[in-house]
Amino acid sequence: MGMMESNSDTNGACGALDAMWHYASMMAYIPHMHAWWLWLFSLLPIEAPIQGLTEYVERQIMPYRIKAAEFGDDASLKGGNNFLAKLLLMEKEGKVTSRETQQAIGLNIGAGSHTTANALSPILYYLYTNPRTLQCLRNELDICAKVDPLSFQQSQSMLYLQAVIKEALRLHPGGGTQLTRVVPKVGLVIEGQFFPEGTEVGVNAWVLYHKKSIFGVDASEVGPERWLETG
Repeated sequence: MGMMESNSDTNGACGALDAMWHYASMMAYIPHMHAWWLWLFSLLPIEAPIQGLTEYVERQIMPYRIKAAEFGDDASLKGGNNFLAKLLLMEKEGKVTSRETQQAIGLNIGAGSHTTANALSPILYYLYTNPRTLQCLRNELDICAKVDPLSFQQSQSMLYLQAVIKEALRLHPGGGTQLTRVVPKVGLVIEGQFFPEGTEVGVNAWVLYHKKSIFGVDASEVGPERWLETG
């Protein structure tokens, strides 16, 4: 995509994703306003926050559509082993619409970009700002790494590696908003407060994961060992 070479957002993908997630994080709290905002944006000479991502996705899909049209059959799609090729084949078979194809690809790009970066970035940051933790992980790798690269199954058995991952995601959780749940018919009592049926309740992961009553007085410090302790 050329971003690393030019040190810039070459095709507008990063800007489109940032705008989309900023908008989505707000609409998550007021979903009933989403349709109203889209209507308002359609009246104003400005681009809706999600429009940039929509246009970017369509620009990526179009070359594949053109290629498939040039062949005039499904050969170019059936031979493809990527997600888009399979969707376009389903589209030609009438199993999905072009809009559904666009939405599926958009979700993959949106969900697959920030989530990966939000996981890898804190893991590397906390490792390289905590030499002791980094050395402990290297020691485990030296003992357990019989082959290079490690398989996913092998990494699952590396207890310290798993603890490092959990600790980094605890200190820097990917979601900054509440993942709300709806109170059932019988109602719910939380911390002595009764919430009636239909109430949306949730907790911010950043607050929960830094709570000293749960993770100890050193809750704000890096300590993968907390995930290895028993009792």
